[in-house]
Amino acid sequence: MLANKSISIILPAFNEEKTIYDVIQKIPQDITNNLSIIVIDDGSTDNTSKEAQRTGVQVFRHHRNLGVGVAMKTGVKASLENGADIIVKMDADGQHDPTEISRLLKPILEGEADLVVGARSKEVFQRMSFSKRFGNFFLSWLTRLMTGCKIYDAQSGFRAMTRRLAESISFDSKYTYTQEMIIKAARKGFCIKEVPINCNKRAFGNSKVASDIFVYGINVLPIFLRVCGNRKSFTYFLLSILSMSSVIAFIFLKSIV
Repeated sequence: MLANKSISIILPAFNEEKTIYDVIQKIPQDITNNLSIIVIDDGSTDNTSKEAQRTGVQVFRHHRNLGVGVAMKTGVKASLENGADIIVKMDADGQHDPTEISRLLKPILEGEADLVVGARSKEVFQRMSFSKRFGNFFLSWLTRLMTGCKIYDAQSGFRAMTRRLAESISFDSKYTYTQEMIIKAARKGFCIKEVPINCNKRAFGNSKVASDIFVYGINVLPIFLRVCGNRKSFTYFLLSILSMSSVIAFIFLKSIV
């Protein structure tokens, strides 16, 4: 069944010359008879494109850094044009284990899901700073509140989707796509499932999206605001912001007393 599916793996990358080659080389080639790998170099200032091209994969290059949301849009568009039945998105920094791609594909192939999100383990979150753990908890909680889906790691960048889903939703944010994809998919009635994954520690550099949780929050919250859709969702959004703001204020005041 899997052998007949056209699968596209997309890797948005920004200054990942030290990892991109190895990440591509570790992707199992026997996943399907029709496998394509697409790298989107989002305005890198290093040799990311050259390292990716050494593997013979398809490489798209943005002349300047446009954000992972735009890079995702470029990758999805190219995958659909290539005739992909399933699209897998993974990071180019070596944090995701390519051998776990089949774990993401399984619920789609068994007809249980249109979107599968790889959930990082508790051990991964324990390695994060308190602010990042809290930020991940809050945004995942807000995503669950707005969708009713049991998603506990809405920020995970390791995920798989069907062609039907990819054709049905758009990515409007330049900054990121993770929460927006889940909310829009849920609103359109697509089945969403979460599966556990392992996550390696970055060997080089820092996260290009969430290195500063405050900046990340400032950029992500407007995404929730845009996709609220109706007054009820907007009310939930405002109440959640107020409640979480109160918690943050309490923690801050307690720390300085």
